[in-house]
Amino acid sequence: MKKIKPFIFLLAAFTIINGCSDSSSDKKPLSENGLLINEFKANIPEDFHSFQYIELRGEKNYTIENTYLAVIDGDEKEEGIVDYCLDLNGVKTGANGLLLIKNMEEYNDLVDPETAVINEPLIKTYDDEDHEDGILEHDAITYALIKTKAEIKAGDDIDTDNDGKIDLPLEYEIIDSIGNFNGGDGVLYTSAVLSQSASDPDAATRFFNDLTPNSAKAWANGDIYEDPEKSDEKELAAEVLYDTLEASSNLPPNARLSPGSHNFKKAPFVVLNEIVSSDNKYIELLSNSSQSLDFVYLAVISGENNKASLIDLSGKQAKSSGIIVVKDLSAVILRHLETEIIEGDLSILSPDKSSILLVYSAEPISSDFKFIEGETLKLPENSVLLDSIGWGDNCYLDLKIVKDYKIDGATRYKDNRMASKSAWTYGSLAGNDYIPGSSKNLPANGFVTPGEINISEETSMLVKPAVETARSTIQSPDADDMAFWIHPSDSEKSMVIATQKNAGYSIYDVSGNTLLDNLPDTNRFNNVDVIYGIDLNGTQTDIALFTDRNTNKFAIYKITESSPYIIDITDPENSDELFDAEEPGEDTAYGEGVYKSPVTGKVYAFATQNGTWNTAQFELVVNQDKIGWKKIRTITLEADDDDEHAEGIVIDQEYGKAYIAQEGVGVYVMDAEPGAEPFDISLDENDLIAEEGDFNLKKDLEGMTIYYKADGAGYVFVSSQGNNTYAVFDRTPNGVKNNYIKSFAIVDNMEGIDGTQHTDSIDVTNMAVGSKFLNGAFIAQDGTDTSNTIGDTGTNFKWVKWEDIGTGLGDIDFSSNYNPRNPVNRR
Repeated sequence: MKKIKPFIFLLAAFTIINGCSDSSSDKKPLSENGLLINEFKANIPEDFHSFQYIELRGEKNYTIENTYLAVIDGDEKEEGIVDYCLDLNGVKTGANGLLLIKNMEEYNDLVDPETAVINEPLIKTYDDEDHEDGILEHDAITYALIKTKAEIKAGDDIDTDNDGKIDLPLEYEIIDSIGNFNGGDGVLYTSAVLSQSASDPDAATRFFNDLTPNSAKAWANGDIYEDPEKSDEKELAAEVLYDTLEASSNLPPNARLSPGSHNFKKAPFVVLNEIVSSDNKYIELLSNSSQSLDFVYLAVISGENNKASLIDLSGKQAKSSGIIVVKDLSAVILRHLETEIIEGDLSILSPDKSSILLVYSAEPISSDFKFIEGETLKLPENSVLLDSIGWGDNCYLDLKIVKDYKIDGATRYKDNRMASKSAWTYGSLAGNDYIPGSSKNLPANGFVTPGEINISEETSMLVKPAVETARSTIQSPDADDMAFWIHPSDSEKSMVIATQKNAGYSIYDVSGNTLLDNLPDTNRFNNVDVIYGIDLNGTQTDIALFTDRNTNKFAIYKITESSPYIIDITDPENSDELFDAEEPGEDTAYGEGVYKSPVTGKVYAFATQNGTWNTAQFELVVNQDKIGWKKIRTITLEADDDDEHAEGIVIDQEYGKAYIAQEGVGVYVMDAEPGAEPFDISLDENDLIAEEGDFNLKKDLEGMTIYYKADGAGYVFVSSQGNNTYAVFDRTPNGVKNNYIKSFAIVDNMEGIDGTQHTDSIDVTNMAVGSKFLNGAFIAQDGTDTSNTIGDTGTNFKWVKWEDIGTGLGDIDFSSNYNPRNPVNRR
């Protein structure tokens, strides 16, 4: 973000309403200094930044003294700049203890009348590029309540020597603070650091029942759910539901922002996941990896007499898959290594009339507690409703299924943890299969999965990883892209070369073991590809080509089968920057793909530019034992009005077709041969083989790869990051559109390796990769790798046997003899 111009904050610019009576202040401290940061929303869908806000919490009618609310930048070259500042001296909290800083026109229908409100004219949507993120950035940022007699104002540099410590001329105290990094980068002025499973927080909420200052454990955070069913962009921007997939591990179910009202209570993340109400009765729960179930109760309520069967789950704990099965005493459920199996009385669970509740209560719930009073659901005092679903008469739940067929089963879609009926498929069963016409069943051939990972809304084809890589040992790793390197004679010596962004690169053997983690210089390697057989001084050499976001160049390495595995051979004399870039590391080189022409033998690399429509093609230039490049054409992606960048690129080495995935738009196809006279070209909607939204493709479209069959057929794969699936298209001769076949998901193998989420990149090979992958392998980046340690998440890569994917595609011929060193010219 370009920086906000300094401004002097004037208290007279505020209109303060609610809770500002002349009654004496309550001096009883909420914390030692009587005030805490309570909630904020910074990143707003569609850039309607008038929906930003910050909420504070203190004692009722508490008068604030000598305190500033400061939002402090931590990005490179902006360390310590105060982006926003509010002088709170003399301001009172409301009768409920809350103080909300917001735009005058927003959230008025949600604000508690007892909340004090500051209508901040600077919280708005700006038209100029200096304020493209609104007043509150979504980068490395610290929210701090600073008690000091020194004056602080927006534009001040309060870390003049950029050492990560606040420099004020007078004594000061940080009453409370919270912050988040910019993708792992930047400086924070707090030890309370927010983190989450993917991206950086859109918003964060302090738990109602945790008043610990300067503590990340007192907070939950995440992205805000962008409901596609919202009628317009502004309504979507006002969304207050947390996206449970991109969030902190301690986010409770049903969590939502509450601007101007008190927040949700701390509770474990446990939701209902699958229910079978006839024959082999069971109720499956889903939680975070290794989540404790202490104080969690499962209640099954009969619609016949409102009688409840109550099961106390205290003392139980989820394993790494997060799946817990509560089965009826007479049911038979296959025990899986990473599934917790619990027995309970589910005899009153019925396909006709049932309500199922998950309740968190720090106080014991009596077995005879009446959950239904008249026609109203009642919860025990001081309890939290985690999740619920029900059907039939006398079901008084918000989530109620109304259908004229029996509900033998109900399945929450894989990775959809939202509290909504749209998160479920349900209906009548024949064995484990949902009956078409008697179920709300979007995926083809949907089925229940007792003790296993559920089907996705977009697909019922599920595959399991056989191998996963370790996480990088370099600080702040972020596994991103990878490429197979196939050894010319011994598949056991093949390798995977992968990027870790700020943590450099990693090399793995065919069992997924780390051969090397390395961070050369200050690079930011983003993508990588392998090219076979380049002539260097008469020697056929395989190379790995990276894009480096810091230098805005390629980094080119020679591959060796032994340590150090790759050796830098980038030619400094022929290594110009790839794109015109104003901001280093931001609008620089991003994605890439390589192509060795079967027509001319020339070698090319395509690259995309972050934050723009721009793509370019470069010819690699050999200079003795070094390699540089020269740009031969630019490619502009024009299929959409939004300035969406592309990242995923793959080139068919036989047909010479380049596929480019533009986020928010779709997948283009073009001729990879530049022709005799290279020229600048533009691609538009006529060049798309698939648009985002079609074929189960959901934002963002990321990695792509090609599986080559021996006869020129095969498959093009696209990573659909928005729903954690992989779309498969056929690979067809030149000039023919690529037809969509189906999608699949990679799920937990129930033996200690979890599935994939938020996949950035993929690769596939038909060649043997060691003894475990004799028919080839598919590899995918996992943006949320989990373990048996609660809250422990990271990134790594998952490997799937090719036959598991091929069989699901209806293809049982694993005999492809395609060799990437000797592709056939099929142009």
